[in-house]
Amino acid sequence: SSFFSSAYQGIRHRFLNIDAPIALAIFVTFSRSVFEIVSHTGAGYMDSMTGIVFFMLLGRFFQEKTYDTLSFERDYKSFFPVGVTVKKTDGKEINLPISELKKGDVILIRNQEIIPSDAILLSQSAHIDYSFITGESLPLKRERGQLIYAGGKQLAGAIELEIVNPTSQSYLTQLWNKDTSNQDSYKAHQTYIEKINAYFTIIVLVVSISSALFWLWNDSSKALNALTAVLIVACPCGLLLTSTFAHGNVLRIFGRNKFYLKNAWIIDKLCKTDTILFDKTGTITQESSADFTGKKLGAYELKLLCSLASQSSHPFSRKIYSQYKSGSLFDVQEFVEMQGQGIKGLVDGKFIVLGSEYFVTGNEPQKRAISGNVFFMIDGQVLGFFGFKTAFRKGLDALIYSLSSEYKLQLLSGDNDSDFIALQPLFGDQTSMFFNQKPEDKMHHVQNLQQQGLTVMMVGDGLNDSGALQQSDVGIAVSDDTNSFSPASDAIIDGSVLDKLPKFIGLAKSTKNIIVTTFAISLTYNVIGLVFAMQGILSPVVAAILMPMSSVTIVLLSTLSTSVMARWRGL
Repeated sequence: SSFFSSAYQGIRHRFLNIDAPIALAIFVTFSRSVFEIVSHTGAGYMDSMTGIVFFMLLGRFFQEKTYDTLSFERDYKSFFPVGVTVKKTDGKEINLPISELKKGDVILIRNQEIIPSDAILLSQSAHIDYSFITGESLPLKRERGQLIYAGGKQLAGAIELEIVNPTSQSYLTQLWNKDTSNQDSYKAHQTYIEKINAYFTIIVLVVSISSALFWLWNDSSKALNALTAVLIVACPCGLLLTSTFAHGNVLRIFGRNKFYLKNAWIIDKLCKTDTILFDKTGTITQESSADFTGKKLGAYELKLLCSLASQSSHPFSRKIYSQYKSGSLFDVQEFVEMQGQGIKGLVDGKFIVLGSEYFVTGNEPQKRAISGNVFFMIDGQVLGFFGFKTAFRKGLDALIYSLSSEYKLQLLSGDNDSDFIALQPLFGDQTSMFFNQKPEDKMHHVQNLQQQGLTVMMVGDGLNDSGALQQSDVGIAVSDDTNSFSPASDAIIDGSVLDKLPKFIGLAKSTKNIIVTTFAISLTYNVIGLVFAMQGILSPVVAAILMPMSSVTIVLLSTLSTSVMARWRGL
């Protein structure tokens, strides 16, 4: 029934799918058998028909089980590399993968972080953005004791929540996949596959009917065999399985190596990329020590500082908070975070500002600093600034060297140009570096490159790069134990394996070649099978056995080839 219902649904939508020739073959064989039995003109072909159905269902069962296995590994084992801060009973804070959250755990969600599980609000109030789920852009205010659902994003500072349900990995996977970015490309990809399928099915129907008419005129005993065998042996299942299983296995391999793609079609986009843009802070850099220059800070000032810094998920704020926190914190009111600029709020009745020199003082930096500076102000008095000496990720030099020979590289940073001297030897004179870039500047920069006909990959931390990630042809968010990933991204890569990006792109390109090769093998099989089927010498039962065997061959060839290629590339 699955073959007939699938074919019927396709015809209703004016489309011939791969089940149409199979359904027709079963119908013709059954109808001819019933006619011979009822009219007493022959024994019929019920044994052949049941053989066809059995082997077709066996092939489909194998395909579905294999695909389900790939999907299970991707959904369950290859979950996003994001974590959340859990507060223990002794007041200590630890980072845990969200898959390890349990009922009763108290978690700390900072500004712009996504709530991973259904939880009760312990803080006084929260402003939750549910636009990822409902599409509603206006944030909802929630009070202490109210239930907050997974998938909401906190917009007004840090809040504490108590988990009531373990994290639903499949739910957050759906949240990620729900994003509509680059849907036109996805639909174009689907339409391309459907067109190949439709044309192939039409050709198969024409050949089968022509063969039957030919033998009906010359040797009627071969007509039914020719008709049914052609319909079965030339089914394009193998052609379509080539792409499905090769891409499915690559998604599994990527996930095993902490590189998580939203959809299989992104593999094709990786192959077409010719320009790669990198964000700086949190992407190619890691947290380093925060050294303060200025008035000596007492215990009270440090408590004010850490109270405000605890609200933000920006790498600089997190480093200040983790380095200087020593006890309890004040509540923060009227918290505001300007992406790429700084944060401010009322702490214990005092107006605290933390951010860039321009954001805090209104003055443009007079000279290039030797480190990134974060200024600290209490009630209008600037106490000094924190200097962050840049610590580049391990393997960054090898990563840039490997990519620069094949791609146009650029750096887009929201920070000042304090690291220009350190970055120039890494990226070289051919790489353009842009500093003091606001989120909208990054997005417009991507648009300008695309208007020049370039295929752009944006690699950012997902905090203030969401616009550029969504606008780019491939948006990759770098994650380091933080639950602030952007659903606008097409992929998430763990920061520890960023240096493997050339290997991932290389495997994507190898997969494309593997698909072309196996596609050619499948096509060759179909042509050879058609030659015998058109002669009327191929039994429908034999054709029904050969067709699933072809599918099995294609599945094994595509998955084994991609696995071998991944191992060769060190993945």
